[in-house]
Amino acid sequence: MPQKPRIKLAVCRNFIPEVTACLQQLKLNNIQVLPWEPCCEHPPKSWQSAAELIETDSSAPVMMIGGCLPTGLTEPPEGYKHLSLFPLENCFHLLSGRTQVNTFANNGNYLVSSGSILTWRNRLHHWGFNQETARLFFRDTTQKIVLLETNIDCESSQAHLKEFSDYVDRPVSIEKIGLDYLSFYLRSMIESKTNQILSTRMKMLQEQTANQMMALDLFDALIDKPTEAEAIEGVCELFRTLFAPRDVRFSHHWATGQDTSYDGKPCSFADRLRLSRGEKFVVHKGRQGFSLTLQSQSLNIGHIDIVQVSFPEHLNRYLNLALSLIPLCTLGIHKGRMSEDLKREMDSLVKMTRELGESEKRFQLAFMTNPDPTVLIRLEDGALLHANRAFTESIGVTPAGLNGLEFATLNFWMQPEEPGNILNLLRSAEDIDRMEVSTRNCSGEPIDYQLSARQLSLKNEPCGLIFMHNITAEKTAEQILRDSNRVKNEFISMAAHELRTPLSTMMGFTEFLMEPENYGGFTEEQKQEFLADIYSRGESLNRIVDDLLDVSRIESGRPLTLDFQTHDLKKMVEKTVADYQVHNSGHRFETRIQDPNSPAPLSFDLYRTKQVIENLLNNAQKYSPENRHIIVSVHQAQHAWEIQVSDQGFGMTPDQVQRIFDKFYRVDSSNTAIQGLGLGMSIVKQIVEAHGGEIDIDSTKGVGTKVTVRYPLTGTKKD
Repeated sequence: MPQKPRIKLAVCRNFIPEVTACLQQLKLNNIQVLPWEPCCEHPPKSWQSAAELIETDSSAPVMMIGGCLPTGLTEPPEGYKHLSLFPLENCFHLLSGRTQVNTFANNGNYLVSSGSILTWRNRLHHWGFNQETARLFFRDTTQKIVLLETNIDCESSQAHLKEFSDYVDRPVSIEKIGLDYLSFYLRSMIESKTNQILSTRMKMLQEQTANQMMALDLFDALIDKPTEAEAIEGVCELFRTLFAPRDVRFSHHWATGQDTSYDGKPCSFADRLRLSRGEKFVVHKGRQGFSLTLQSQSLNIGHIDIVQVSFPEHLNRYLNLALSLIPLCTLGIHKGRMSEDLKREMDSLVKMTRELGESEKRFQLAFMTNPDPTVLIRLEDGALLHANRAFTESIGVTPAGLNGLEFATLNFWMQPEEPGNILNLLRSAEDIDRMEVSTRNCSGEPIDYQLSARQLSLKNEPCGLIFMHNITAEKTAEQILRDSNRVKNEFISMAAHELRTPLSTMMGFTEFLMEPENYGGFTEEQKQEFLADIYSRGESLNRIVDDLLDVSRIESGRPLTLDFQTHDLKKMVEKTVADYQVHNSGHRFETRIQDPNSPAPLSFDLYRTKQVIENLLNNAQKYSPENRHIIVSVHQAQHAWEIQVSDQGFGMTPDQVQRIFDKFYRVDSSNTAIQGLGLGMSIVKQIVEAHGGEIDIDSTKGVGTKVTVRYPLTGTKKD
């Protein structure tokens, strides 16, 4: 349904209440009421007063209704085509038919309405009447005052009627006429005016529709032009078809409005300046054509000249049609220009997208294959957004399993408060560099990391990028270094003590022998004892030096020098135990040889193997109380000869057993511990393995220790 046109209705002010009530009753919201002063007043109003009233908006049609229209106004003045006049013999004809109104006005009756009675004092004042002159005037001219009652503010109008009657001393009469006639009259006039306006608009709309259809065809033709040059040629061809001119010429200009070229164009220099300053067109009546600016909103494309149309009598119509097409022509040319720019940008964008995709793949590959765990988190709630393979493997989940996990609640932290501290630092925009944190992997093994993190923003959301470098090996190496330094210091102290003790004894006995006059005479037997003790201490020093040389040789990567010869293993063990027992009588030694009368020929280094057995016997003796049994056994197993040394000594813990072969390790390193450098078992292991053999230790704290050495039956040395 077409929208109702906006109409202005100019009515005498005395009838505004009735007209307004009818319009509300008829629901004519598109009507604006303009009150003008009644012309029946004294002096009568001129047209100028009414013109000032309707000039406020000349675009809307105006209907002027009344009995006494402004003086001399019989038809709309020039320039007021939007004004329609509806003259009446009497304004009261608005309220009722002519016959009924004339009947009420007969016999000298003075008619008033609900609106006019309200201003009776102003009316008398305009007439220059006081009460005396008013009574004289109404006595001579008026039989009675008749109120045409329309049910508009009845109490107020009747009260003013009584005041008026008393003032002029005339009787009154009230005729109830209602608003039916006025409603019918207004509706008829407004509908007629509305139909007239809609009919005019329909004609304009039909013409506009035809132009728009032409414009759409033009737009369809121009929109397919892939380049600016083709679009310009399409516009020129359109104007050639429409106006059949002698020529159509187009010229560009810069965005500032300055022409780039007008070579040979019919548009004069002055006209070009006018177009450049923003005027839409210039008509060349002498040349029977016109020039146009191709401009639409902020788009300023150029100028086009239509030179000498074939039917100059239609020049104005041609111009109006051309002006209606100019926006689409401008858009079409601009679209061609933009298409070329867009193609260049698209080609560049495709290249950039391809390069960006390759860069993203490289970054994703570097991110995912980074051996250091890396994770992206949202700082607001600590949610895990993205993580590389090293991180997901460290926490024991798949990449898909990251959804719903939070950084602070991972079963990953050794110290529960650490993730909260990290999040707080990042939320306060502080960088984190090489913070050491303790964690556990999915198997529960402790892992130390060096953590660095930075805050960043993704889609206006604060996030944190966290890098974790595994420093467990470094920490272990640091601990080993500290332990090595500690062991080294202990070894130096022990070596000094181990070397000083036999040296002090040797120097003491030597001093006795060298200066007998200072210490008294010694028997020959005592001298022999001194010499034997000096020799024994020398052997101890020699063993210490040999052990140190062996360790130095092993540390430098040089293998132990072994002399493989075939010997009877049983006899060698039995003799070694017997020789050791001669000088160490505080323990009870027992040798258990499998089939002692049957020889056990085997290829091995005699000196080094004796060194192994003596070291094991020495440990068993030192770490066992006196008078305890030390059992040495030799027997043949499935693939090896086994030599076992068992004691009933102090025994060791599993941790001590684990470290017994470490260089410089001593089970008891206190100041009151048993003397020794802690090199023996390390050298024993190297000797056994150099023979291709194995060594095992079975020990229980407080029960004793059993050491088993296995030499392969082949007797060949290890490759």
